[in-house]
Amino acid sequence: MIKSSRFRRLLFFVAAYTVLVLTFIVDKALFMLFHHRASGEAGLGNFLRVLWHGLPMDLSMGGYFMVIPGLTLLVSLFRVRGLKRFLRIYFLVVCAAIAFTAIPDIVLYGFWGFKIDRTAYSYLAHPQLVLANVPLWWALGGVIVMLFHTFVQYRLVLCTVLPQFPVCRASNPLRRLPVGLLLLGCLFLPIRGGVSTATMNINRVYFSDRMFLNHAAVNPLFSVLSSLELRDDFARQYRFFPDAEAHRLFEASLPAASDSVPELLAEKRPNIVFIVLESFSRFAIQPSVVEQGVTPELLRIAGESIVFSGMYANSFRTDRGLTAVLAGYPAQPMLSIVKYPKKTENLCSIQRSLKEAGYKTSMLYGGDLNFAHIKTLFNAQGTSDITMDRDFPMEHRLSKWGAPDHITFAHLCSQIDAETSTPYLKMFLTLSSHEPFEAPMHRFDNPYLNTVAYTDSCIGAFIRYMKQRPDWNRTLIILVPDHKMFYPSGVEYFAPERHDIFMLWTGGAIKQPANISAICSQSDIAATLLAQMDIDASGFRFSRNILAQSPPNFAFYTFPDGFGVVAPDGAAVYDCKAETVILRRGADTDSLLARGKAWLQCLFDDIAQK
Repeated sequence: MIKSSRFRRLLFFVAAYTVLVLTFIVDKALFMLFHHRASGEAGLGNFLRVLWHGLPMDLSMGGYFMVIPGLTLLVSLFRVRGLKRFLRIYFLVVCAAIAFTAIPDIVLYGFWGFKIDRTAYSYLAHPQLVLANVPLWWALGGVIVMLFHTFVQYRLVLCTVLPQFPVCRASNPLRRLPVGLLLLGCLFLPIRGGVSTATMNINRVYFSDRMFLNHAAVNPLFSVLSSLELRDDFARQYRFFPDAEAHRLFEASLPAASDSVPELLAEKRPNIVFIVLESFSRFAIQPSVVEQGVTPELLRIAGESIVFSGMYANSFRTDRGLTAVLAGYPAQPMLSIVKYPKKTENLCSIQRSLKEAGYKTSMLYGGDLNFAHIKTLFNAQGTSDITMDRDFPMEHRLSKWGAPDHITFAHLCSQIDAETSTPYLKMFLTLSSHEPFEAPMHRFDNPYLNTVAYTDSCIGAFIRYMKQRPDWNRTLIILVPDHKMFYPSGVEYFAPERHDIFMLWTGGAIKQPANISAICSQSDIAATLLAQMDIDASGFRFSRNILAQSPPNFAFYTFPDGFGVVAPDGAAVYDCKAETVILRRGADTDSLLARGKAWLQCLFDDIAQK
């Protein structure tokens, strides 16, 4: 009986660990099969390499999950009641955690292009808007698959693992305790990832110059848990240089204060209509053969506008894009500052600066601004009037996200007609070109392009309306995307082409049409606009005047746990999680990487102080 009890304890431990690790391996195979187009090009050899290189991380996650069962085994030496029932509950939770991470990772990767992290779960406070991103049958199917995954794995545990758990008290338990502790201690090696100096991290499983293969090798639960590290300890994150060196590099990248810049505006205090275009891209003003005919209105408007053709989006999400556009504050890789209201209140912003200069400010959106805490950004900056989905009658909320663009553009016109005080700043975020790409017209089979064409027609009608107004010559209209859509699908999520957008300044308040090709980013809009209006922008620490000549302009952008820097003569992209350079273009990429690291480090220093 003694030998049997000892053997069953060992068998339980090995069986539980094996089931966990095998589940992770099967989930990796499912990930590759689901994304068969990308994995099919890799071949069987790379498929096996993904499993092999990802195995140490799977062993590590399995080790973490086995700590509790290992401790339970030690307690079982003393015949404590209820241990088996406790393990049933524990493994049910574990099986659910694995399923509710692996399946969303498989599905979301096709939309986002990167591994799941805590970003995905931060939107669960608004499940109705999360569901609006995907068809209902996708959502229901995903839930069913997650429940099925949980059920199958849990049944496997019940049938093969738990029957091995011993229920009898060990004879001489104190003698067996050291052996049990040794067995538990063996988990240290897989959890840590071996005996080398570096502990287990994402970089350990990266093995290819193809990011898809690296991502496929990463355990999704490890990705989520590692993204939670140092979440709010901003001053300890992204430490690349000694503080003095980081700030020296940062300051050296800012424009000289004495730079003279050309004047673009004929009116120093124009009425401003600031239109942020949901998920638009540079192709709207520079179409390829594929996109011909999608945005005829914007192409026409661009011919009579000041076009900033070298602009890049700071991020890939609306909340971060709006912060960059309106507050001149670069996006952060793994968080959004608008989710920290006390810090958001301390941001400078275009609306606050203009309000202090005598402007009346307002914000219009056809959807729910509470999603991703976006409304916080406008409330904190003292925006006078906020209009959102709840302010529209139900018959106008024609899409899953809210009121479509032709409704909201009409509402914008009504607001302008009713305006009695000038100057004013009217901010407006379009909606229809967001997933699931619903539009009350059909011109293109591609749903995204169809919604872009629909919004383009609304923009054209709005500009024609504005031209008929007597205050046209005192009006500046700014159009800029919040971020770029994952289009075309072959573009890597970290590549500069994933972030190339544009900005147009149009209206009677501009002096003359022009093309400004300087490389810049959304966070540079604030300093550029306020300088044209002779309004102090010194508080916008991370916003560069696009028209300044020295030092040369560049664009800084972020993606999940990484950043990119684009300059006229090259580009560099760095994965902070893997501590790896994943893209180099041009000759002097080392200086671009140093600049990007300094910006990210100083950005988090600034967040910590707010």
